Amino acid sequence: MSQRVQFSAVFNKIRNNLHFILVEPESPGNVGSVARALKTTGFENLILVNPCDISHEDARMMGHRSFDIIEKAKIFPSFK
Repeated sequence: MSQRVQFSAVFNKIRNNLHFILVEPESPGNVGSVARALKTTGFENLILVNPCDISHEDARMMGHRSFDIIEKAKIFPSFK
């Protein structure tokens, strides 16, 4: 049985303004793992800079039930 935790107003403000950035991740599995970690800790904002192939099956497999984080990620070609 899973329970939803209500976030405090302070945590919601932090959660909405904090972004996690991966620069040139080489493995789709690593991107999936980060997405899963973000989701389980209540965060959603992922930025990918020049990422590997995030449509690869490993990203979905390692990001078990968290692929929505990857789909919503902002993607940039370079860090500039």
